[in-house]
Amino acid sequence: MSDLSLIPPILGVVGIVIATIIYFIVKSYDEGDESLQKIADQIHIGAMVFMRREYSMLALFAAALPPLPRTHPLQSPKRPIKMR
Repeated sequence: MSDLSLIPPILGVVGIVIATIIYFIVKSYDEGDESLQKIADQIHIGAMVFMRREYSMLALFAAALPPLPRTHPLQSPKRPIKMR
């Protein structure tokens, strides 16, 4: 019987190799004329603005999570939850 714990790392390496190959194929294409490059730059700027907003909202959500387990209504110093 084979060791199944080796499959995920092997698939990860295969995925990185395939992503690298696709990256170099895409980079080999012509970037297009000046108007196409301007459109691509505007799309890139919009994507970066979106990602910054997305990560700032995610940071607020992540900052709000740690206090929640201490303020859960079923957990109090008087009545701790017992694990079975």
